[in-house]
Amino acid sequence: MGAIALVKCFFSVPVPEELTGKIDLFRRAFDIEPMMSPHITVFPPNGESSQRDLAETIRLMSSFPAFFADWGNVVSWSSEKREYVVVLIGRGRESLIQVNDCVKRRLNGHQKYQYVPHVTIGRFSLGSPEVTRFEKAVRKSLIGVLRPFRADAVELQVKYNGHWEVEKKIFLAARRSL
Repeated sequence: MGAIALVKCFFSVPVPEELTGKIDLFRRAFDIEPMMSPHITVFPPNGESSQRDLAETIRLMSSFPAFFADWGNVVSWSSEKREYVVVLIGRGRESLIQVNDCVKRRLNGHQKYQYVPHVTIGRFSLGSPEVTRFEKAVRKSLIGVLRPFRADAVELQVKYNGHWEVEKKIFLAARRSL
């Protein structure tokens, strides 16, 4: 019997290019180098998954209906190594939690933190004095230009040679009255 190939991956909802551009311009104005394009993490990197489990997860995920996502509050939080300034997701939050639950069950996933749908705007060293200033600037200048958007796909991102790349785009089921 052959070895089962395992993949380091995560699932995310892409932020539309128009909004990505606005977020990236804002980041550059503060000399913040993004690790990757703005996105809503649906299921964070969590060990490795088999191709079979991923295929089944993708099949299940495609049955979830598309939804609208809107921006909520700006907050900051920290992990053991970094501090983050994020924009929480308002409308669409429950849909994201349902998709997260599905993936977590299918991949037998353990999440270190409770899932909170958000988009990371900035990432800082732990204890950085810039966090408060940046958080205020996001509230004052960025949040007003971000518009609601239709979330109609989830992306499977896979780590290759130390970099995350979109492996597959999973389109969510159409919904008549969006």
